[in-house]
Amino acid sequence: MPDNKISRRGLTNRRRILVLALCLLIILSILVLFRAIKNNIYWLSGFLFIIPLYFILARSYLHYRRMKNLFRLRQNWGQRVRRERNFNYIRLLFDKLQAEYIITTKESPYIDEETWQDLNLDEVFARLDNTQTTAGETVLYHMLRNPLFNKKDLLKRDRIIKEFQLNQEFRERLGLELQQLKRQYDNSLVELLWNELPAPSPFGLFLNLLVLPSIAIIISFFFLGGMALFFLSLALMINSAVNHFFKKRYFNKLPTHSIKYLSSLIKTADNIIKIENPVLEEYQAELRVLIPQVRKLRAKVSNIIPKSVKGELDFLYEYLNILFLIEIRNFNSVLRLLQEKQEVLQRVFILVGEIDALLAIASYRESLTYYCVPEFREEDDGLRVEDVYHPLLEDPVANSIEIKDRGLIITGSNMAGKSTFLRTIGVNTLLAQSIATCLATSYRGKMFKVFTSISRTDNILQGKSFYFAEAERLLEMLNAVRGEFPALCIVDELLSGTNSAERLAAAEGILDYLYENNVLAIVATHDLELAERLQASYDTYHFTDKVSKDGLDFDYKLKKGIAVSSNAIKLLEYLGYPEEITEAAIKRISLIDKK
Repeated sequence: MPDNKISRRGLTNRRRILVLALCLLIILSILVLFRAIKNNIYWLSGFLFIIPLYFILARSYLHYRRMKNLFRLRQNWGQRVRRERNFNYIRLLFDKLQAEYIITTKESPYIDEETWQDLNLDEVFARLDNTQTTAGETVLYHMLRNPLFNKKDLLKRDRIIKEFQLNQEFRERLGLELQQLKRQYDNSLVELLWNELPAPSPFGLFLNLLVLPSIAIIISFFFLGGMALFFLSLALMINSAVNHFFKKRYFNKLPTHSIKYLSSLIKTADNIIKIENPVLEEYQAELRVLIPQVRKLRAKVSNIIPKSVKGELDFLYEYLNILFLIEIRNFNSVLRLLQEKQEVLQRVFILVGEIDALLAIASYRESLTYYCVPEFREEDDGLRVEDVYHPLLEDPVANSIEIKDRGLIITGSNMAGKSTFLRTIGVNTLLAQSIATCLATSYRGKMFKVFTSISRTDNILQGKSFYFAEAERLLEMLNAVRGEFPALCIVDELLSGTNSAERLAAAEGILDYLYENNVLAIVATHDLELAERLQASYDTYHFTDKVSKDGLDFDYKLKKGIAVSSNAIKLLEYLGYPEEITEAAIKRISLIDKK
């Protein structure tokens, strides 16, 4: 590996030296060539010394690029990488695999869309996404959407992540290889590998035979002279029509630029095999079996030359391409190999993506103030978390909670921290079961399938009211308790879209049902009466606040018991509502309390 002491200034100076050396070498070459033309042709022998200098300069440039990439790796390690992300592309792999899973099984382990949005997991993903490749990015997204229910698999992930954290040379060698793969702007390689491919042309042999007349025409120039131009023009016309038909029939149906990217993926996987470390042995052993099966494909892909590579020789290449049908013959061979090895290529994509994703998680761990590796015990009835905090907050307040065989009801004033705490528990439960990382000093419990009902809205297009949409979501939770996996249900303001009497009765019935079916439920509510009624089966906690005309004061600390105060009217006073409104509201509250 290059020296550990790499600085931005050092890289800038090295670049300047390379540019200066190149300029001097070009000037020297021109002088030697000028001398050879004007004075003596023997001056050309000077190129025997100049050409090796060009090779030395080229190697120095490659070394500079490697140093620059290494500097970028070190700069980004343990840091948040801010860049534009298109989640329509990032989620493509998840959508494909989820669809396959639902077809073959009854119950999906995936996090559903409502829970994902409730917990702001797009933003959480962006916070920990320090991947180098498109494969890593999309596999990391899939990891978060697909929490594990197998302790052994989680421990394996944790072991690899720890090795990345501790072994700088190892992770940097791996990172440099992954950097060479880079990113696709549209993630169309997933479409190529998971969509049904068109059948190769049945006229592959005919395409190869069409090359023979072209070769014969080229040879005939030695015998026919100018007459051969007629046959050459005829061959160009016929092959041009064949080339046009084939491209229209096949090229437009596939993301052809992804085939070139696929070649880079195979090369990267091949290079990863050569990086020795026991922690990756399982990945490398599988890649050693897979890569030999697709090396031929990579060799074929190298002959499909994208237009941007041809440059100034574009016109010459086009004539040769048409005359010998270079691209379409190779493309037809590649298409046949893609069909034969599609499942192999899918597995290579996922393996490389997983390695990149685990490397990103190691970087994320290094950015945290503190974290822990979760403990999972089948004998535990609930969940115990100490000093847990939310990953998206800049200055979070940590809280601790222990939930055994009872649910949890949280009361408190507006903005005091109830919804944030619900999201904190939900997010950390998912991180525990996907990346073996919790933002807490301790996390111990079962493995849960997480369901939430937090950010609910009316659905105008479907004609659903706020209450109806919430009731539908709660029914999904109730049905989930009969699933294979233990359920953790997190609800904010249960049935808040209907009148008080019916809400209280229905909410009590739903929470009793969850308790009786051994579902771990965490509910936030302003309804103090509901909390009082359910104290036999649910533990109660609350958040407090201080609101005055001077400002808002929240400590965001979870406390035992039911809240004894509220701040709705105080918030109106703070916001500057007319005194007639706030004073009248206070009087009405006093009358209700007396009754």
